[in-house]
Amino acid sequence: MIILVCGLPGSGKSTDAGKIARRLGIEVISTDKIRKSIFKQGSFEEIKNSESPEDYDLQILSESDDPIPDEWQSVIWKQSDVVYNTLLDLIEKSLSSGKSIIVDATLYKKDFRQMIYRIAESFGTKAYIIECFA
Repeated sequence: MIILVCGLPGSGKSTDAGKIARRLGIEVISTDKIRKSIFKQGSFEEIKNSESPEDYDLQILSESDDPIPDEWQSVIWKQSDVVYNTLLDLIEKSLSSGKSIIVDATLYKKDFRQMIYRIAESFGTKAYIIECFA
């Protein structure tokens, strides 16, 4: 079984996913944790002054009051694709080992949700979606 806990940032996804995980005794796979494991964390100033800003989690810049440089916007989309592709791999690994999982993610793209539904179907399991609102 896959339980998708999705919604906008700050809507309580992680809190709800954690509660469900404790209740059911299953693992949570979080895109926030995936992102932090792949990309460096840094302040806007650190990233701006870096020779390799693409090595940093540029998604964090959306929370800043500073304008995001145009050339970084495409990098942000690429980083999101890397995170979501990693998520899909982790889902498949969990299901192939017979584990149910909870996915904590915005899942803002319909394509990503549909890929997860197809993975669930290929493993003969169900996917349930819980949408959080702030």
